Amino acid sequence: DVGVGFPLYRMTGAYENYKLLLECGLEGLEEDVRQRMADCPANRKPFYEGLLIVIGIFTDCALTYECQARALAGVSHEHARRLLAMADDLHFISRHAPETLMQALQLHWLYSCVAGVMDYGRMDVLFGGFLAHDLAVGRITEDEALEALKGLWHMMVERSTIYHGRVVIGGMGRPNEMEADRFAMLAMEASAAVHDV
Repeated sequence: DVGVGFPLYRMTGAYENYKLLLECGLEGLEEDVRQRMADCPANRKPFYEGLLIVIGIFTDCALTYECQARALAGVSHEHARRLLAMADDLHFISRHAPETLMQALQLHWLYSCVAGVMDYGRMDVLFGGFLAHDLAVGRITEDEALEALKGLWHMMVERSTIYHGRVVIGGMGRPNEMEADRFAMLAMEASAAVHDV
């Protein structure tokens, strides 16, 4: 009796191609799917149609959260500025590739939640360039970036996953190593401040 493989009803240790997501954004992914669908045999079209539906669902999620953030900004004067900035970022990433650290973090986090992915990949490589650019142009301070990461770490903890929540940083030979190291240092600071697994 050979039996059947037991998948544990989840895929553990999976890392989505976050690099592609952050480079292309939803609009770029949709364009790529449409090009591939145009060139594929008829029996493959339903697969690509399904991918377009998934991208549409993700876009709808971003726009729904944008509306919620704007509504909350109207009743929470203390956090209105941050909520409106979040709403603007959600609107932007609903179509475009992220241009700022906050947009990149938002797209990455929302995608992780919608896709059910619980491991977050090589964040230093993914976000190092965004962080370095935002710091260079004065869009964000290191303290603000650290606060954003601490918030992200808290949200990861709130997902209550025992065997997940992996963030990969460090190592030699990474692309843009200096930028990646800058993010890695902030990630370690956030981990020390949050004090959670």
